[in-house]
This record gives sequence, C-alpha cells and structure tokens, in this order.
Amino acid sequence: MIVFFDDGTYFYGEIDEDDDTEISGMELGTYAHNESTGLLSVTQTFDNNGSTGLTDYVGIGAPNIFVAVEGDILTATIDEDGDQLIDETIIFDRR
Repeated sequence: MIVFFDDGTYFYGEIDEDDDTEISGMELGTYAHNESTGLLSVTQTFDNNGSTGLTDYVGIGAPNIFVAVEGDILTATIDEDGDQLIDETIIFDRR
C-alpha cells in the first residue's frame, strides 16, 4: 500500500507473506511531483523495509520515476539507467 498525502508526505507499507526475499515493513517520507514532467522525487524520513518500496528512488543517481494519475489509476513509469527510455511500468489501482 502506498499513500501520497496532499501535504507532500507519503506512507508505504507492505507485508510479504509469500516471498521470503522481500522485507515486510513500512516507510515514511516526503515527495515532490513535477506536474509538467511527471517526475516524482522522494526523501525518506523512516524506513524499516530494506530495499522494498521507494528506497531505490532516493538520492543522487537514483532511477527516475514518473507518475501520472487518471481517475483511480496511478501509472508509474521508471527509467532505471537515465537513458530517457522507460524500462518498467507499474499500475496502481485506488481502492
């Protein structure tokens, strides 16, 4: 579960019962979203879930993540290596 609050903070939580390689836990932080480019920047203030969540997208040299919201769908597109080509797309459905 990921929640982006209007005040620029976010919460991410996950329980991985079926995958022993993933660490269950949560993280809290702040985010900034560039409306014109879609670029999402995050800073973590608490993280106890290892490399799960938005951990990979924090700091200098981190992959770029771009987000767009349409209705109840958030589409995240990821440029892993900075070559301006999208390497992965993840679709989240609001519930």
